[in-house]
Amino acid sequence: MDNFNDNNHSVYNGKRLTVELYGASHAEEIGVLVDGLKKGDGYDEGELLSFMARRRASINSYSTTRIEDDLPIVLSGAKGGVFNGETFKVVVKNKNTKSADYQNVIKVPRPSHADFVGWTKYGKGFDYRGGGKFSGRMTVGLCIVGGICKQLLEKKGI
Repeated sequence: MDNFNDNNHSVYNGKRLTVELYGASHAEEIGVLVDGLKKGDGYDEGELLSFMARRRASINSYSTTRIEDDLPIVLSGAKGGVFNGETFKVVVKNKNTKSADYQNVIKVPRPSHADFVGWTKYGKGFDYRGGGKFSGRMTVGLCIVGGICKQLLEKKGI
């Protein structure tokens, strides 16, 4: 069902949808491309934003201090919440990036993070800032797709 590519993209090939994530924690943006959404189907943008708010970090002593808006910007594939049959492309801009905070990761990988895995797989090309493509920040694209699929399934009584 899934196939991970080495070109900083992750692709999930399902029976109906193909989902491709791109970007990294401290890249300018994180994005998702979705093929297979039926022309004429739609979603409620407000409901999607409410769903997205659930993944946002809360302000407490054991959560990340990085707070992002996580506002999805639809670039193609839908207008006014209705799919047009094209590839659905959505980006989320990263604004709160403090890459200097991760300088020590170059020498010492963080416990409970994928820093060492990234180094092992990608070597010097690994974007260590904020965990790069292994960051929890990368879930934003999956949440966009999940929030939309949840709505589509509910419309079918599932």
